Amino acid sequence: EAQATSAPAAVGEEAGGGAAAERKPWEFEEEEQSSGPAPTCRICLEEGTPEDGLVSPCVCRGSAKFVHLECIELAFVTRAAWLDLSCPTCQHMYEGPAAVRLGQKALEELELAYGPEHEAVAAALHNLGVAHGLSGDAAKERDLLERALEIQESVYGPDHADVATTLSNLGSAYDQLGDIYKQRQLLERALNINEREYGADHHAVATTLVNLGSIYGRLGDHSTQSDILERSLRIMEAQFGPNSHRITASLVNLSLAYGALGNVEGQRDLLERALRINEQEYG
Repeated sequence: EAQATSAPAAVGEEAGGGAAAERKPWEFEEEEQSSGPAPTCRICLEEGTPEDGLVSPCVCRGSAKFVHLECIELAFVTRAAWLDLSCPTCQHMYEGPAAVRLGQKALEELELAYGPEHEAVAAALHNLGVAHGLSGDAAKERDLLERALEIQESVYGPDHADVATTLSNLGSAYDQLGDIYKQRQLLERALNINEREYGADHHAVATTLVNLGSIYGRLGDHSTQSDILERSLRIMEAQFGPNSHRITASLVNLSLAYGALGNVEGQRDLLERALRINEQEYG
């Protein structure tokens, strides 16, 4: 029987403002269409174009960079690992049209096998929702994640770890739709679940705290933001050590809160510490 698996937890927001729109990772670069040999599908070995459904759905490069959507779906059906939307070669999650297409196929197969209210269907809904969100359709992501949440709460109860993961990603969808207060409500519930499930000092709690701290910062409550991010940093330091590169994002985020509060010295100290860690890690 297919087993429901949790999708990756929501990632903490990085410091910095919005960036200009960029080419999506799965889209062709202009030079790939106008110069050099024609892109070739890594499965059928036929040349193709975006109009033919040829995409670059993961971080594979070279001769493995491109694949037809039809070919990748056929390979996916052959594997029948319906809840695994990662590339078998590079192990990274598929993105864009490939992730949406495979996620939809997985949902159809699991609904057919187990009915619409099974935990595996909830996991497929979650995966498909995240795929739509990463493709820019936050409304579709919200609708799918809300349906997944209903199933998970029915199957597991309202306080399960998988429920917390879905709440976090659902909060991100609401954020993209402009409802930051709904996101805060969902993340506070996810935080309570993670604290009960894992304990107050687990890295899943730290991740949720980072996202929640970001919300309070955007709402202008920098004192609460600072308190939350300080707690997150303490957890990360205990988990990974005070000089791990995995804490640098937390240091930078907390420095922004300190700066907003007028604590320039504290901000400088955190940024200098982040710099030393990065120099030690990367040179």
